[in-house]
Amino acid sequence: MATSMVQTNDEKRKTELFRCIAVQFFEMVPIRRIKWQCEQPLEIDMMDQQALLSLTVKSPLCQHCPPSIFYQRSFIKKFLSLLEDYGSEICDDLYDAYTELLQETDAEEEDLCYKTFTLTNNKAVTIKESVNMISFGTTGLSTWQASQHLAEWSIQNKELLSGRHILELGCGLGMLGLAVCQECGVRTYTFTDHSANVLHLVADNIHRNLSGEEDCFDSDVTEEKQPIGTCNSHIASTENDNASRACKRSINIKMHLSKESVMRTSSDAIECTEDDSVEQSAESDCETHSNCNSLLDLEFVLNGPQWHALNKDVYVHTSRDMIQVGRLDWESVTQEDVDKFGPIDVLLAADVVYDVRLIPCLVRVLKLFLSRDPHSHGVPPVAYIAATIRSEDTRDQFLIALSSASLSYMPVEPSSLRLFHYDTSIPIEIIKITV
Repeated sequence: MATSMVQTNDEKRKTELFRCIAVQFFEMVPIRRIKWQCEQPLEIDMMDQQALLSLTVKSPLCQHCPPSIFYQRSFIKKFLSLLEDYGSEICDDLYDAYTELLQETDAEEEDLCYKTFTLTNNKAVTIKESVNMISFGTTGLSTWQASQHLAEWSIQNKELLSGRHILELGCGLGMLGLAVCQECGVRTYTFTDHSANVLHLVADNIHRNLSGEEDCFDSDVTEEKQPIGTCNSHIASTENDNASRACKRSINIKMHLSKESVMRTSSDAIECTEDDSVEQSAESDCETHSNCNSLLDLEFVLNGPQWHALNKDVYVHTSRDMIQVGRLDWESVTQEDVDKFGPIDVLLAADVVYDVRLIPCLVRVLKLFLSRDPHSHGVPPVAYIAATIRSEDTRDQFLIALSSASLSYMPVEPSSLRLFHYDTSIPIEIIKITV
């Protein structure tokens, strides 16, 4: 009886461990930081190895929305190495999977990969992004840790966002916004960025996460049509893939052409230490931005049946009219540009304070939005900005600029909710800003 109880407990621990490893795999957590074992190590037999394979590289999600081939190879290679260290017998399926990945050729699509972030109650967000931290002069084609931190904070404090009109500055590829839309019951959500390339991909990510009902790791989910606050979809329709294929192909080609001057390699993006790479990436972004204006200044037009134009540079999702995507250039923004987005109650932004040269533009944008008349509940607009504190000097200059613009600010209590597996070695601060 005692032996049976031990086996049952071990099986439960294995199930939880494998699920945790799978979540980290689909987030593309750097291999060296993956938690491979419990505090009390478990023996991993060949059936366990097959189970983990079925949750990761052999899962349906990996077939539809795969992490990069390089990352999958590194994952299986590390798993094999750990099993050899433990003296475990290794199943043939694991060797076969590694061999197949070695034979995979790096295609054009390899510059873009998928990351899937698991939310609460088996919901998830799948993002197509660049494997490189800098992509032709913009940091917006990668998901940064401040976005994940602000998403956790927003979910924990959803009462501050529920029923509100939300606009995100510097949305990148939409991880924060899609998490908030699924978890917080917002009234409307507007994704904004200055880069047309970023906005085309965020539009694709929005449709991908709104078009189906497939769950990330749980195959026993009942399919039903759900509102924006609870949708848990992941795989884009064939129609949308066809509509956006030309744009994504163009982005891929430009990535290949600009690798040497603008991008980091895939191995750097996956294996570098985040505390070093993030600051270097921000500096590199500043240096390369002026060389890439021809790529960033593309006309922003969303074609296809999924989107219709609300006005110049602002598009509304056809089936989810509470979702908007718009281009917003901080350097040239006017009050008219701000007003075209309609009523806004809350501004969100993550990792937008990284270059002192952009601080005056950012503060000006904040002032324009926050000075508008209250809309919902008679409460004045408010902004929540999450910043990774890589440089105390940059942070201080941002706070000084806020004060000079007569904007009030205060730090908010950090989130105690941990859903994602990002690096926390560098502090992330969330500040509340009002007029």
